[in-house]
Amino acid sequence: MPVDFETDTLATRLESAGFSRTDPAVFVWLGVVFYLTPDAARTTLEYIARQSEPVEVIFDYLQSADTDEGRAQLQARAQTAAAVGEPWFSYFTPDDIAAQLRAFGFTDVEDHSAADLIAGYLDGSAEFEGEPPQALRPVRILRASR
Repeated sequence: MPVDFETDTLATRLESAGFSRTDPAVFVWLGVVFYLTPDAARTTLEYIARQSEPVEVIFDYLQSADTDEGRAQLQARAQTAAAVGEPWFSYFTPDDIAAQLRAFGFTDVEDHSAADLIAGYLDGSAEFEGEPPQALRPVRILRASR
């Protein structure tokens, strides 16, 4: 079921598909958040948080860069994405997104860098040679539940 998070509401689209807000739910929202405006991301997270318990959300996001070099690299990647018609609109810091989720009522928040998660899944069978790929550095993957 396609959803344009900028113009549709997730509530309307899920309701029309028969989703019940009273059932336990897991929302997997990968590859979406950085393409949304912060308002659209916040609105959707608020909707998810208002589900009957238990509810869980898993999503990835781009972390704001904290150095001039990091900002330049992230800006170059953002320009490349925009040039192919997929501009990035949202960036968060782990502390800010965790605070936002806790304000919405999520009590358990796990947030990891994509590079750390991938390295953990490789479990010694293979490793990044040197530093993780540049493309992974700003990517974080988060799980929140209540």
